[in-house]
Parts: sequence; C-alpha cells; structure tokens
Amino acid sequence: MRGFKLTYFDFDGGRAEPARLALKLGGLRFEDVRIPIPEWDQYKDQFRYRQLPEFEVDGRWLNQSNAIARYVGQLTGYYPEDPWEAALCDAIVDTVDDTMKRLVDTFTMPEEEKKAVREELVATTLPLFLSGLNQSLLEEGGTYFADDHTP
Repeated sequence: MRGFKLTYFDFDGGRAEPARLALKLGGLRFEDVRIPIPEWDQYKDQFRYRQLPEFEVDGRWLNQSNAIARYVGQLTGYYPEDPWEAALCDAIVDTVDDTMKRLVDTFTMPEEEKKAVREELVATTLPLFLSGLNQSLLEEGGTYFADDHTP
C-alpha cells in the first residue's frame, strides 16, 4: 500500500481542499497534516519552497496545489483520460485559481484598501469569471465541466 501525506494549513477549504476531497472520495488513505497558521513560521523552513500545500507519496514530495490535485485525480479516476476533457478540466481549475489569487492578494492589505479592492472584485472580476464559468458549463451540457461521469 502506498503512503500518502498531504500537508496544509489547519482549516477546511483553500488550495489543498480539491486534493483532500478527491483522496477521501476516491477511498485513498492518507495522513492529513494541518499546520496552525500562527505556528507556520516554526515550520516553513522544512518545506522546499516555504509554502503549502505539499504532498508526499512514498517519501517523494510534490508541491503546487493544482499539480497535486491533478495527480490525485489521476489516481482516483476523477481526472479525465481524454486529452480534450483533461484540458477543459485544467482550464476550469486555472480559472478558479486566477479568481482565488485575486482574493488572496487582499488578505494582507490595510482594511480600507482591502474593502475597496474587494468591492471592485465583487462588482467586476467575480461576475466576469463566474459568468464565464457558467458559459463553459452550459457548453458542456450543464452538469459537468468535463468528463460527464463519475468513477
């Protein structure tokens, strides 16, 4: 049996959540290591790029949340084998990642600036990305963005 360990911060959601969900739904046992954010400075030098998530497979490490999610998706059957379907999946994941990055960039802003930038995101960026995602979903039949079956 392979050994899997996913390391991320101590909260649900975020960049590790797609891999965490695919591991659970796919029935793969894994160690779910969660580092409390206030303790991050004590741990970050242990990680190659001083960032999370990291995924360990039998002593080998993989970083970057989308690479981890794709790998886990391939292991569990949640990632399409067809090249076009995989590209559609990648496009959706990367679009959501672009959207998330714009929000994450506001986390460390002073409160007044954060409020203004987030109001702008709600007024312009989020509707643009969400309407684009909706259009992509409808073009693929309205149920799944790609690969219209589950494993």
